[in-house]
Amino acid sequence: MSHQPQQPCWPKALRAIRSWLTPAVTLNPWWQAWTDTDLPSELQALIDAVTTGHGIDLYRRI
Repeated sequence: MSHQPQQPCWPKALRAIRSWLTPAVTLNPWWQAWTDTDLPSELQALIDAVTTGHGIDLYRRI
């Protein structure tokens, strides 16, 4: 019996993309709308991490 290649799981793929795209797109504009100061180093490090593909688990309860 031969195995068929597994089809991509689109909901899982979309969650993975959203995990880095959403923070990368929203954090910097939100900060700039809130204050005229530069981003704190921690927030800049987070933005740098997500833009290089290290996503955040948006569905994790903390």
